[in-house]
Amino acid sequence: MDEIDLQILMQLFSNSRMTYRELSEKLSLSVSAIHKRVNSLMDTGIITAFVARPSLHALKYIYLFIEGQSSAKSLDIICDQLGEHDNVSAAGYAAGNRLYIICHLRDITDLQELSVFVTKTGQMENPRIGIINFQYQLTPEPLTTMDYKIIKTLRRDARKPVVDIADETGLSAKTIKKRIDRMTKHQLIRLTVEWNPIYENCLVTVFTLHLTGSMNIREQFRQIYTKYAKNIVVVFSYSNFPDILTMEVITSSAFESQKIQQELEADGYEKVTPRIWIWGKYYETWIDNLVKSK
Repeated sequence: MDEIDLQILMQLFSNSRMTYRELSEKLSLSVSAIHKRVNSLMDTGIITAFVARPSLHALKYIYLFIEGQSSAKSLDIICDQLGEHDNVSAAGYAAGNRLYIICHLRDITDLQELSVFVTKTGQMENPRIGIINFQYQLTPEPLTTMDYKIIKTLRRDARKPVVDIADETGLSAKTIKKRIDRMTKHQLIRLTVEWNPIYENCLVTVFTLHLTGSMNIREQFRQIYTKYAKNIVVVFSYSNFPDILTMEVITSSAFESQKIQQELEADGYEKVTPRIWIWGKYYETWIDNLVKSK
């Protein structure tokens, strides 16, 4: 996996229905080269699924990132046990028995029960439960029964051709294209990929950045995305931990990851904590069950 593969992956992470031609124009590569690389990402198991779900804007759920030190001997088993909860979307771990858990909470009233479950099941004494900052927006109208029917066919095959969606739903191709375009325009649908970055020359590091009192969080976001554009997977902040940023990067070696760490430390953060990602897995949540029930 090289820098071009990462760029392709990030484009598909934002919109898994992006066509090969759109990708080729974005990345200045031939359509055939893009097609070959996407197939390679799938064949090697880096991309495990192209998925479609109702978005944060559509369902107004709460996005959590939970991390903590586990005392468990087998974190593979622990992750699967965590995944049995219908709020847990993904779970994995980094070096030093550090668990990372992504959750989609229906409502803040579910937080207490989830906190108890995660703490007990993950065998963590004091996990940090971060509420990821997200700017919700008003939507022109909610998802319709027709929209859910389309999302259901795309749920684990988001790149499915319109003609195949039409065969499964009984809707016309024109209607399907119009509804997908509308859902995309108003950010009612999340078209993304599930991926596994375990590959030769591919190292994922999760950095926890503690801001000093003088740092402006928006400026830090701008600087990070500018300086580390070729390595960034995602950066996010928390509403309940305003002095912390979480940053995930892909590098080709431990040396490159260490160099990013040194540069971050030189940027003046109060504390920079890196952890090498080892393994992770996606799980179905109440959102998937909601779509399947439509």
